[in-house]
Amino acid sequence: MHPYIHNTEAVPQGSGTGSASPIDMRATIRRDVATPLAVLRASMESLAKDFENQDPRETVLNGAVDQIVRLGRSIQALVDYAVPLPLHNLTCTLEELTRCSHGLLDAPVAAVIRVACEDGQAQTRVDGPLFTRSLAQLLSVAVDVGDEAVLHASAQAEWLKITLLVQPRGNLDTFEDEAKRTLAPDDEHLILALVEREITRMGGSLETTLLPSASTRIVVRLPRDTEGGC
Repeated sequence: MHPYIHNTEAVPQGSGTGSASPIDMRATIRRDVATPLAVLRASMESLAKDFENQDPRETVLNGAVDQIVRLGRSIQALVDYAVPLPLHNLTCTLEELTRCSHGLLDAPVAAVIRVACEDGQAQTRVDGPLFTRSLAQLLSVAVDVGDEAVLHASAQAEWLKITLLVQPRGNLDTFEDEAKRTLAPDDEHLILALVEREITRMGGSLETTLLPSASTRIVVRLPRDTEGGC
């Protein structure tokens, strides 16, 4: 059981009569696409270890592995977007959501994000595992190794607010074309759309702003649950 699940309440979702269930469709995609990709990635990583140092083929192979990882992530996002699972309401604290999301990140990305949480015991009712997974996906897309980032969480009267401020690496004065600035590469826009859809399904909102300083500010709001006295 997830560490911060206090109680659950299934939220039924509509389903078509006679159609394959979301779980069946996900299992099929995992069997036919995700698993073969994982096997291919493992084989290529094993092959790369056999190369001698500074072998140019190793660089090419590592680049191919990176593309496989990105492809796998995009496929998973496509599945999640096309076949949403039912939501389960959980009573979660602000600190639990923030810390658990940060804990799901790869170590290099997690290392550049400083977490600050105020009013950590303030509560909300959302699908906790889904939200933390979605926020982790958002952080992975928005933050690059070498960036400076702060994840700040606070509670307001009716909302819990999680703000990510990202300052990119390099000279901030070198942006010559503001129109070319984007939050993520084109192949990761699907992940951003998925994250926004899932947060919206849970009654929250997502707002992204590209600041004049070339920094990025992302604000996630979730409805605050005050029945518990928090």
